[in-house]
This record gives sequence, structure tokens and C-alpha cells, in this order.
Amino acid sequence: MKKTQSNPFLVALLLFALPSCSDKPYDVKVAGKAKNVMTGISLENNIRLDTILAPGIYGLGPKENLQGEITVVDGVPYVSTVENGKMVTRIDSSVSAPFFVYSPFKYRKVRETVSWRSVKDIEHTLKRLKNYFNIPKNQAFPFVMEAEFSKIQIHVIMRDPNEKEHSHEAHMKAKVPFEYKSIRGRLIGFYSTEHEGIFTHKGSHVHVHFLSDDGKITGHLDNIRHLSTVAVSIPKF
Repeated sequence: MKKTQSNPFLVALLLFALPSCSDKPYDVKVAGKAKNVMTGISLENNIRLDTILAPGIYGLGPKENLQGEITVVDGVPYVSTVENGKMVTRIDSSVSAPFFVYSPFKYRKVRETVSWRSVKDIEHTLKRLKNYFNIPKNQAFPFVMEAEFSKIQIHVIMRDPNEKEHSHEAHMKAKVPFEYKSIRGRLIGFYSTEHEGIFTHKGSHVHVHFLSDDGKITGHLDNIRHLSTVAVSIPKF
């Protein structure tokens, strides 16, 4: 029987033509559930960062055993903890998380003039942009907002290592607060109307972290004051 030989040029052309998952503007994935961690149902790790990190990946969640906060920006994992009352942030891909939300992110950037007095106002801005750009109604999506912010209040979760049982009350007490004024940085977050208790808190449609421009400050956003222009990155189709 005569063997047929493949044409290398044709094979390369066909491979080039195949669709790639990287063409998606976003594909939000979640490991674990926020409500299970916050109420002490389970603090078991559900993901290792080194299994998902790649250029273009954005994500956030608490560090293993609730000993810090993780903020991933374009594949770079910024991990904050508290040592002697001060925030310490390192780039560390070896950490794990009990819950984590992440996504690749191909984006378009728009400029918005905003008047924010709370995190809820960020939610209103995103809802309006989602409707304007026809992002599917029930679709979760990532976002980034860049500016010099008037006032930022964040926390880093630091669970008492001697704690015998975690609970919602213990979770609230474990938050170490920090406040900054006139600070440049980015808000990295995820918006969804379908994920309360999964990666957003009850009554909220956003989960947001802050990362300073110098990479030395990151944590979960608790409150914000801002009246000025912000550069908003949202998914691009």
C-alpha cells in the first residue's frame, strides 16, 4: 500500500485556522465559595496559583488559612500579609486559596468621570457600562479601574492561628484595616448578578481589590471616595 504524505504547509495552515480559547475576552472561573470560607464551613484550599498563572490572567481571593490577600494582575500574583502591624506585599506563585475567582482578560479601555462615595457606586458604574456595551445580562466579567483615588479603605484578612473554629464574627474580626489618601493604583474586580456568596458578598454584585502602582499595597476594597476621571477596562469582543 502506498503511503500518503502530509503537506507541512497545509497542516500549519489548518492549525492556524483552528479557534483558540484565548480568543475569548473573558471566561470567569471560580474555585470554592466565599460564603463557605466566611462562615467557617470550610477553609480547605481549592486552588493553587501555580496551576492557573499565565500572561493575561486576572484574579483575586484570600490566601491559604486566611493569612493574607491575593491579587493577580496580568499573570503576576501580588500577595499581601500583615507583619508587626504593617502590610507586606510579595510576588508569590506558590500560594493556595480556599476560594478564588479568575479570568483571562482582553479588554477595551474607556474613560469615565465618576462621583463615588462607596463601593456600591462602583457597581452602578459597571451596570451602566455593561448595558451600554451589551455585555450579556447574566454574564460575570472582570474589570480594572485606574486613577489617583481620593480615598481608599482596604483590609487584609489575618485569621488568628490559635482560633479553634472560624465563624462570620471571627472573620470580621480577622480583617486588618488600612486607609490611604490621594493614592495612584488600580481596582481589580469581578462583576456578577449571579454569584452572591460565591465570589461576591451577600447584597453585592462586585468583589474588588486595590493594587497600588508601586505594587507594595494590595487588599480587599472596603470603601472608596472619588470624584474625578477613571480609566475603566472592560471586556472587548
